[in-house]
Order: sequence, then C-alpha cells, then structure tokens
Amino acid sequence: MLFRFAGIFIGFALLGLTVGLPACSKNDNPPDAAVDTSGEGDGDADAPDAGCDADGAAGDDGGLADERDGGAAGDGDGSGDAGGDPGSSLWGWCPASTEYIGGDWKWRLRVTESALYCGTFDESRSLEEERYRKSQLRFVAGDYPLPNTSGEYPFRLPVCLKFLEGQETPLLASTGLLRADIGDLHFNLQLHQPLLTSSGTAWEFVMYLSGVMPAGGDTITLDGSHMNQCTGTTPLFFDFFACRGDCQDWVDARMFDSCDFSEIAEGVHQLTFSGGSIEIGLRIGCSMASTEPGIFSRATGTLDGTAFDQRDYWKLIYNPQHHHFSRDAAVLFERPIGPACGIKVEGMDPFCCRPLRPDCYNECQSTLSLIDCDLAAIEKRAIETESWEK
Repeated sequence: MLFRFAGIFIGFALLGLTVGLPACSKNDNPPDAAVDTSGEGDGDADAPDAGCDADGAAGDDGGLADERDGGAAGDGDGSGDAGGDPGSSLWGWCPASTEYIGGDWKWRLRVTESALYCGTFDESRSLEEERYRKSQLRFVAGDYPLPNTSGEYPFRLPVCLKFLEGQETPLLASTGLLRADIGDLHFNLQLHQPLLTSSGTAWEFVMYLSGVMPAGGDTITLDGSHMNQCTGTTPLFFDFFACRGDCQDWVDARMFDSCDFSEIAEGVHQLTFSGGSIEIGLRIGCSMASTEPGIFSRATGTLDGTAFDQRDYWKLIYNPQHHHFSRDAAVLFERPIGPACGIKVEGMDPFCCRPLRPDCYNECQSTLSLIDCDLAAIEKRAIETESWEK
C-alpha cells in the first residue's frame, strides 16, 4: 500500500489480520469519561459501540456535530488542563495539554479545538475488518513548539484515541522521538511516540508533517481538515498512524484523515431495489499515485416504507478496491427496520449503469443485502436501478 510522505511514496507490506467482530451490544452509553490518563482505567469501557443495540438505539455517534464544534478545554497556548474533564468535548481519558514535552523552539504546531481525525479505509481489508478498525484520533488543543533546525529531539504531543467497544484504547505513554529535517525551502518532521493500553500492550503513534513554511511564517495548523495534495497550493502534507507494536511491523495499523472531507464534492451512488431505495454518498479526494483518500459521508433512503438517514462515522463502513474501481459499503441503522440492522451493497462500479444504456461503460453487477448487526447478510434484495453521479 502506498502512502505519501515528502513527495515520496513508500511501500508497506500489509499483513492481513482477520478479527472477529463483537456482537450487538445492549449498552448504548457514551465512552467512559472516568478512565484516567495513567493507563490504569478500564480498557473495555472507553470506546463506542458501533453496532445497533437490542432496541435499535444508537451507540456513540463519533460525533462530527458534537465532537468538532464543541470547545476543548485547552486554552490555546499549550498550558491549559484539557484532560479528564467529562464535561468538555474531550474524551475523559485524553491527556492534558501540559503533558507536552519538547523545547523552546521558534516554530509552533497550532492545534485547534476541531482537530479530530477519523480512521480511513484500506483496500486490503474486508468490510468486516474495516468496521473493527474504525477509530478516531484527537489532538489536544494548544500551541506546541516545534524545532526549526534539523536534529533528533525528545518529544511528546498530547493525543488520544477512541476505538470500538471491547477494544483496549492505547493511552499516551513515555516520551517519543521527533526527527526534524529543515531545509531552505522544505521541512520534514517525523514523530514516533509510544502508547500503552491498561493491560500493557504497546502501540505507537506516528506523525509525518512535511511541506513549505511560508516566508516569515512560523506556524503549522491542525484543524481536522483534509489536506488536498493535488491543488498545487497546499503548503502542508500529513500522515497520522496508530499501530499495535510499532508501525514498522504494520500489525493492526490505522491511518487517519479528515472526518468529513467537507472541501471535496460528494458523489452519490443511487440505487432502487425491491422494497426501497438508497443513496450512498462518497467524498473521494485526489492522490498523485495511490488509491485516493476519502470517506463514506452518508446513507439515506427507505426500506419497506421506513426512512433512514445515517451520517454517523461509526455506522458507515466502506472499503474500495484499487482507485475505487469497485466499492463495498454497509450502513447500520439507528434502529433495526424489521429484522435488518442495516444494508450492505457490494461491487458498486462508478462506470456502470442499471439498466444498461448506450452511453454506459457496462451494466452494473453489484448486489444488495439486508444485514445483521455483524454485517452478515440475512436477505438479498434485487436491485432495479443503479447510477453514480458526481
């Protein structure tokens, strides 16, 4: 799998890891805000339930509307205590901004209160694996000094993660290492930071920042937005990873990007089927070589006379093949509709149509199924019409 860094695409050997998914939970409470930052909290109570509950109620919504517009408790200068406050927009186990470790440097990493990032898809995974690896990454708001001279420096950046319910969430651990390569025009910053779960499982957070510091500038901003590498005007590129063990092994590796891709126009797969209809909204960005970044932004429609409108990151699961030539997607409803927890559509093709028309590339071969809360098909429905619009 290729990812960008400093204009160079590095090949990673991906290790397939098939993991069983948790059954639908009856607990729709939000994450436990009492988990402490020492790593001694309950690792099984600190993450959202992405499945439907027995009564169909939603689990944690992953919170674009809630998570990104609320005020983090940091005071914007890296000195505020933003951690452990269940009344703030931060998760309760997030560290304080004062847990930053660095130096008295000229440059600044400015983290806004909207610096929330969501785990992205990986074309080597299945839909079930995509659901298991859904994650969110939050940078604690503040201004954090960054080196403006080349070298290797002890460094710790206050970040926190949210995983699905039943998975231990790794927490900030010891000091990491920041490598800085500062040229006359370009800069490259690479952070390797250790994380640890409450049971002692090691994880690693890796951050790559590269780009051009504007003349007279001294600030790099992270605000939760996607950095479009194909505009020719973006001064900053980033990659964020969390990996069990370390990211060289690439075991249970999770990559993060924007939670909304709001600057990317939404394309829509429109399908009608026996008993209903569905629109699958995708915001697919640009890439210089590898599979384009993007996000499954919404699923709206009807099933057997009942309407649904799902925009919750945790309940929208997406996996494409290379360059999104074929696309699989699943949506979990807020409440079951009849026996179905959701709908799964597999094999969507942006170059097809159904029924076939003279201007079409080919006839669609996708399939649609009603699914249980573990994404397993319980009933196939015949697709009647299908198209892609962007």
